[in-house]
Amino acid sequence: MKTKNTRLQNVLQWVGILLLIGQFVYTAMMWLLLPARIPAHYDLSNHVTRWGSRNELFIVPIITVGIYAFLTVLERMPASWNFSIETNDRNRAYLHSAYRTILIISKLCVEVTFFIITICMATAQIALIWLDCIPVAILLIFVAFYISHVSRKAKRLAHPYDND
Repeated sequence: MKTKNTRLQNVLQWVGILLLIGQFVYTAMMWLLLPARIPAHYDLSNHVTRWGSRNELFIVPIITVGIYAFLTVLERMPASWNFSIETNDRNRAYLHSAYRTILIISKLCVEVTFFIITICMATAQIALIWLDCIPVAILLIFVAFYISHVSRKAKRLAHPYDND
């Protein structure tokens, strides 16, 4: 079943594309300012355990593009999604749209997380890496509440005359 993107989904897709572009632009701008060797790995005490070339800074945006591409392909393959509730002709379009929203927001959280990693690597501010927890926590909370909401609405759409 093919469903159109909502306005929110389109806006979120554009925000994601701008984040990808921004990550590459930021990386290119910082690359010019960095020395030939940069800290590439830290231990739990924030001590540098490995030094690497500044070219390694481009690895993170490339990984981001890979994950973004994977989630975009998955987003276009609703037949592979595993819905947690019964689907039928009445609720299928709603479920497809709702799960697409979840995947789009997941892409945004991945992009923000990897952008934070890029900034931490470029500025050698590894102490700020805990900021990665924020988009991941937001994603987990959003998915839990959204799936609960979607499940209730999809059940009402599937069985409009049942009183739950």
